[in-house]
Amino acid sequence: MAVLDESPGPLLRRLMTWLTPFRVCFGHQAQRIALGQYVNGLLNDSPRKSMQAMLARVTGPVRYQAFQHFITDAPWEAEDVWRV
Repeated sequence: MAVLDESPGPLLRRLMTWLTPFRVCFGHQAQRIALGQYVNGLLNDSPRKSMQAMLARVTGPVRYQAFQHFITDAPWEAEDVWRV
């Protein structure tokens, strides 16, 4: 089994590049931005994964309300994501 010898920064950049095709599944620019920040927040090295902690750790954070809306209420279709 190969061991990846990369810091979280390059791995996260590669993941964000891989996620690029999925951005079309999210109708608004704010949702596409929040998607990247949410994935970044989940995978960064912070032990806390609350919305406040995630926003504190990402660069160029969106407003808390916009981030919360993406996580709890933003309309998107799982079928679209699976199709991509």
